[in-house]
Amino acid sequence: MLTETLKSRHFYGRLIRSSLMAGKTWKKTRVQFLWQNIDHGTYYARLFRGGKEHWKSLRTDVYSIAVAKLAVFLQDFRSSAPAAKTVARGKATVENLSELYLEQVGKDQSIKPASDHRTFRASFEPGTGISQKLN
Repeated sequence: MLTETLKSRHFYGRLIRSSLMAGKTWKKTRVQFLWQNIDHGTYYARLFRGGKEHWKSLRTDVYSIAVAKLAVFLQDFRSSAPAAKTVARGKATVENLSELYLEQVGKDQSIKPASDHRTFRASFEPGTGISQKLN
């Protein structure tokens, strides 16, 4: 495994330290996008989309569990991009908008599980609600 740490250097007699040395030290693993914080051992996913860096804590310090959680997170991260792009381009259908809404509601931690918008989901299932009225 590679350890990515920056050492302090002297520049014209002054001690220079990087921002990584001041706070956290990261260790890259053999799995792509998986990083470990050496200070407390927690694994993180480090992904890029649209020129921006996204960090997500996998909330574990066990390597095998982190790899499994990373696979799930990668699938969610990559699947949410096409729906958001169609909405941003202005070419979204009602189906795309409802899928995007349900994804966001599912990922929102502030919403209690008891209020998971069952009525909204039921209205878009085939044979019930709006989809039946449209046919």
